[in-house]
Amino acid sequence: MKSYCRELISKKKIIKALNILIPRLISKSNILTKEIKNRIKLNKIFSEFENKASNNFNYFIAASNQRYTNSKLGNDIDTIISSTRAKNINEATKIINDKFYKDANLEIEKQKMKYKSGEKIYNEIRDTFNKMRLPLESKFSKILKKKLIQ
Repeated sequence: MKSYCRELISKKKIIKALNILIPRLISKSNILTKEIKNRIKLNKIFSEFENKASNNFNYFIAASNQRYTNSKLGNDIDTIISSTRAKNINEATKIINDKFYKDANLEIEKQKMKYKSGEKIYNEIRDTFNKMRLPLESKFSKILKKKLIQ
């Protein structure tokens, strides 16, 4: 009779512990999901920024290569520069006046991305799983598992 009472008490403790730990686990996993979604959004913004900057930079590299090729062909470098000067100045002013490059928040967010802010949440989830595993691995829960299997 005493062992039956112990089993019953241990079952209630296990169920109570699980009822406390499972909602905690769900909330932590939701927080981790939000963090991952934010990182994906930020990664998309940064990749867009990098692509735009690369395209603008490649324009000037291509223009430089074109000037080099024309000068190798024997054309006068001063006329080459003067003919492309207006277009190059126009491209440079577009870059300088573009709000996309002036956004100071972008640098702040980029610095935040360097740190692993999801690691703390992940460790909390892992600890919660370990806490859930402990009551389930007790000797009384093994008896419970055997009864559930039968």
